[in-house]
This record gives sequence, structure tokens and C-alpha cells, in this order.
Amino acid sequence: MGLSDYLKKKRKEQEDSAAESIKNYMSLVNVYIQASSAAVLNIIDLRQLPQLKVLKQKYKIPTEGGRLGLAEKKFVAERMQAEYKLPQSFFDEIDASIRKCCKKVTDLQSYGIWFQTLLQDAMTAVSLDMQVGLRLPLFLRKWMKSMLNDSMHRICTGGDFKSADLIKSAANVRLYKEKLHLSENWLSEICYIYAILARGGRMK
Repeated sequence: MGLSDYLKKKRKEQEDSAAESIKNYMSLVNVYIQASSAAVLNIIDLRQLPQLKVLKQKYKIPTEGGRLGLAEKKFVAERMQAEYKLPQSFFDEIDASIRKCCKKVTDLQSYGIWFQTLLQDAMTAVSLDMQVGLRLPLFLRKWMKSMLNDSMHRICTGGDFKSADLIKSAANVRLYKEKLHLSENWLSEICYIYAILARGGRMK
């Protein structure tokens, strides 16, 4: 194998590893949402929560107090706090968001669509606004996080952007952020971890 082929193979392995890390991260976020939804709406049928069902069966998590979602929320939150260094407030915001947005089980479908739209547009807007900032070496991650926080503030407060794509994405972020009752700090946190994982890094 020549040097060029070796470098291509290593790059592909790194890209695959980063994609898997992001997939695992977002899967845990989605499982937490399902667990919180079960607790808030008193859902008892696991067939309505397929990702939560897989987690519960895989790790044999017992139902706490006869109420689905409580033990599962704790399990996921503790795992994410250990792996991604997330504060408890990150999970508290999700709980509060679901309580405000979901009054019945049928609301969960709209909630999921809004949530995915918000995250996609938030990452798009941050990428367009920061550009070179997201490509800083990982040993400068503190600087990257500070820049990302500043970028998210501009996005959430309606900065004077020139790019039509950035203007559109930022407008969507503000719209769905308000719909979901999530804070600017919460968005910065989830996007920062996503950005680090996409670079093949790990949270310290």
C-alpha cells in the first residue's frame, strides 16, 4: 500500500469514527427525550418509544415506581454527564421544554420535527457564521467554544448577516428555539459537543 492509499484509508477511518460518535451522541439525546416524554405524559406502551425500548431492554433498566421514563432518564443523563461533561441544567431544559410543548401523546410527533429542524439549522448557522473557527486545532477548544458562544448569541439575537443561507438558518433557529422554549446556552452546549465529535475529538 502506497503512502497516498494509506492516508486515504486513515482519513476514511477517522471520518467513520467521527460519524459513529455523532450518531451515538444524538441517539442518547433522542432516548432522553423519549424517556422524559414517557415520564411527563405517563406513557406506558414502549411501542410508542422505540429507541427507549431498545435502551431499556439492552441495559435491563427496571421501571422506577411503576412509572416509565424516570429510571431511564437518570440512566441516560448520568451516562451523558460522564461522557460529554454535560451539566444537569441541559437535561432540566429538555424536561421543561417537553412539559410546555407536549400536553398529549400526539404532540410528540410535532415536537420531534421541530427539535430536529432546530438542531440542523443551528449547526448550519454556526458553521456558516464561524467558518474557520470550527476548524481550529482541538487544543484550542476553549477558544472555539468561546467563539461558538458568540456566534450563537448573534444567531439568536438577529445579527446583521450578509449570507442569504445564514439569514434563513438563523431565522429558523430563532423560530424553533421559541417554539421549544430552549435557551441560547442550551443550543451552544449541544452544538459545541457536536462540533468536537465531528472533528474526531472527545470531551475532556
